[in-house]
Amino acid sequence: MGTGHGGDGGRADTWCRRGRFSLPSRHTATAVLAAGACLHGAGARGGPARAAPLLAATAESASPVCLGVHWPADVIAGWFFAEGWQRLTRPR
Repeated sequence: MGTGHGGDGGRADTWCRRGRFSLPSRHTATAVLAAGACLHGAGARGGPARAAPLLAATAESASPVCLGVHWPADVIAGWFFAEGWQRLTRPR
């Protein structure tokens, strides 16, 4: 029996615990927050300097969907949460 995400064949039960909230994705939010911290801490302004943290956050965000443990909406909500949090806490 799967997590109710459909089509996972029960595989998702080995990767996540039942009874946990999945919206927003905490893994995605953490990855985006970490990428933002890296970019802000390094003072990265140009394209190549920004690529590695953003690619890592994007890859981590896509992996739970590929594993069948998150809906795409969970990941998008996690990304928006992290972006909003960074905008609220960013020094002006």
